[in-house]
Amino acid sequence: MIAYEPPAQPAIDLAASGIASTTLVPVEPSARRSRTHLRVLRQRTDVPHGSTVVVAGRLLAEKGTAGLAGRMITLEAFGRGGWHSLTHVLTNHAAHYRLRFRPSRTGSARLRVHFAGDAVDAPASRRLRRLNVYRLVEARSNHSKQPTRFELCVITAESGGDRYSTNGANWSYFQWTPGTFNVAARMAGVRQRANPTEASLAEQLKAFRAYEPQDPGAWPLTVPGCS
Repeated sequence: MIAYEPPAQPAIDLAASGIASTTLVPVEPSARRSRTHLRVLRQRTDVPHGSTVVVAGRLLAEKGTAGLAGRMITLEAFGRGGWHSLTHVLTNHAAHYRLRFRPSRTGSARLRVHFAGDAVDAPASRRLRRLNVYRLVEARSNHSKQPTRFELCVITAESGGDRYSTNGANWSYFQWTPGTFNVAARMAGVRQRANPTEASLAEQLKAFRAYEPQDPGAWPLTVPGCS
């Protein structure tokens, strides 16, 4: 019996085919994107209705020294479905950005600035103070020793009930912490206290009227709710 044997296949010339070797060469992973850092230098996020929210800062490279120019920075608010863009701007030649946004209605929301990243630089985000947009009902600052309707509303809301009375008792009407009250007291030119409850209503009103316009976020719920 004669066994059939197929003819031998010719050897492939690897060099001629452009393949130098049959050894597999691992593919190098893509280079890691450089980390970035968003610095916030100014934020005005507590505004009366009709005014403009302003956020300014810089976009920095990984080491925190070199700025990144020509990158898009977005101001975003958190709402139904996640983060939503409010406005955006490109960083200038010095890597500074300045975002301006005029809210169309009153309300409150979480805010952040966001850099989406690109082929070279990684994304970065920075949380901001809460957005509070309120309506001006009456003047907040006067020289009266009695609280305005707005201030009485804040006192009532902060205490969980009506703590305002004329019986001479000195409550911590605005729920001060000692540190915050003493900062406000210096601004208002009234006596500093180790315990804010030792301050009279008139002193606390002066402190509140001096401090609240500078840092309205210190009362993130009651000030917008009473405005």
